[in-house]
Amino acid sequence: MKTLLILNAGIEAIPGIKKAKSMGLNIVLCDKNKSAPGFKYAKYKIYKSIYDDKKIIESLSSIFKKIKIDGVITFSSDASLSVSKIAKKYNLPGNSINSAILSTDKLKMKKKFRENKIPIPWFKEIKDLKELKLIIRSSRSKYILKPIDSRGS
Repeated sequence: MKTLLILNAGIEAIPGIKKAKSMGLNIVLCDKNKSAPGFKYAKYKIYKSIYDDKKIIESLSSIFKKIKIDGVITFSSDASLSVSKIAKKYNLPGNSINSAILSTDKLKMKKKFRENKIPIPWFKEIKDLKELKLIIRSSRSKYILKPIDSRGS
C-alpha cells in the first residue's frame, strides 16, 4: 500500500484527505494543531508547522523506519515550499524549489511574469505606510494590498 504525506489537517483539507483515503492510500498528516479535525483520517501524525520543512523532515526520519512515503502534497494551504523541499530530500515527485518560491512569493512571481512578458496588472512593492499613503493620494484608483508570502487574502 502506498503512503502519502499531506501537509495540513485542517477542516479545509478534509475533502482532499478523504479522496486520498478512498484511493487506498495510507495517510501521514502534518499540522501543528493537535486538534485538527483531519487527524482522525491519519495512520501517522506529525504535530509540526507545515511551513517548517526542517522539523517535518526530522519527524519523518522515525516514520521512515516503519514505512516508505511515496508522495507529499498539501491541500488548502500555501505550504508548497515545504512540499518541494521534502520531495527533493526524499527523491519524491514534485515541483522544483524555485517553482514553489515563485508560487508563494507574490512579488517574485509578478516580477517573473513581467520578465517573461506575461500580462499582469500594475503592482508595486510597498516598503512602509508613508509610501502606501503617497500612492493612494496620487490616484483615485482602487488598490488591493496583499502580503508577499501569500498567507492572507
